[in-house]
Amino acid sequence: HLVLSIIAFLIVTGVFVTLAQRYKRGIGRMEAPHGILQNMMEVMVVFIRDDIAKPNIQGEKWRTFLPYLLTSFFFILVANILGLIPFAGAPTSNIAVTGVMAFMTFAIGLLYGSSDFYKEIFTGPPDAPLLARVILVPIEIIGLVMRHLALAIRLFANMMGGALIIFSLIALVFIMNVLFGEAAAWGTTVISIGFTVFILLLKLLVAFIQAYVFTILSALFIGMSVEDHHHDDDHGADASARSDFDSRLDAVEDDVEPTTA
Repeated sequence: HLVLSIIAFLIVTGVFVTLAQRYKRGIGRMEAPHGILQNMMEVMVVFIRDDIAKPNIQGEKWRTFLPYLLTSFFFILVANILGLIPFAGAPTSNIAVTGVMAFMTFAIGLLYGSSDFYKEIFTGPPDAPLLARVILVPIEIIGLVMRHLALAIRLFANMMGGALIIFSLIALVFIMNVLFGEAAAWGTTVISIGFTVFILLLKLLVAFIQAYVFTILSALFIGMSVEDHHHDDDHGADASARSDFDSRLDAVEDDVEPTTA
């Protein structure tokens, strides 16, 4: 998985260094993009900018975090697709890889977190009684950690699950050979290969979906950390910001969970 992660890194670097050289020459800026690769990459970059970064990160702050979001998306996408290649594997099916990426999102949120974010985490709601704050502060800290832990496990479990299903389908051939003989094994092979091809095609779709899910959730978590709340006397802005974040998070999970499951 370490070697495959390095390969994914080299592929992403090679593609975008090549594209960067084109843009420096004016191709894509002074004139229309050339070729399928540049057009396809520009569409995906614009999608991440306009539909992930801008809506979820306050004001112009999205510009600071767009490079990280782009890097995460394309690295995860390439790493996931490597899992479809025979004798290779998806680095994202290793919890160590997804854990480090989730930790990077966590670290960025802490490093660039606003004063309002830290105040909410360590002091609780300003209008809450002191006893309630004592209870709410640990809950807020645990919730912050668990969100990013779930970010790592979500990607790892989806990619590992697809691999396990394929291994199980192939193993049916050998199980049938041991239990019922060679004829049953040959008969099972046709069904096993058919389902394996179907799962591989589904994994190609999931490769894109999981890259999108990780990126948009990272944008949501970072956006929540860096957001500046405009306090009113009744603290309605804080409640509105939290409600807006919760609704966006619920919308993302409702959209993607049925498909990934």
